[in-house]
Amino acid sequence: MLLVDELSMGLAPLIVEALFQTVEQIAHERGCAVLLVEQHVQLALSVADRAAVLNRGSIVLQGTAAELLADQERLQGAYLGALEPTEP
Repeated sequence: MLLVDELSMGLAPLIVEALFQTVEQIAHERGCAVLLVEQHVQLALSVADRAAVLNRGSIVLQGTAAELLADQERLQGAYLGALEPTEP
C-alpha cells in the first residue's frame, strides 16, 4: 500500500500532473493500493476508483469516483459542511 498525503501541496501544476500520473502508473503496474489524501477534489477523483469525503474525522460522502464526479452538488455540499456523517 502506498500512502500519499497532499501530493499537490505547494507544487507547480505541471509537476502535480506528472506526480499523479506516476502514482497511477505505480498502482496499475504493481497492483498496489493507494490511499490518497488530497484537497484538490477533481484531480483526486480523476485518478481514483473510490473516494470518501471526511468532515471533522467523519465520512460525509463516499462512493465510486464516477458517482461523486456525476453529483457535483452533493460533492460541493460535502465540502461546505452541508451533509451529515454517514453511518459506518
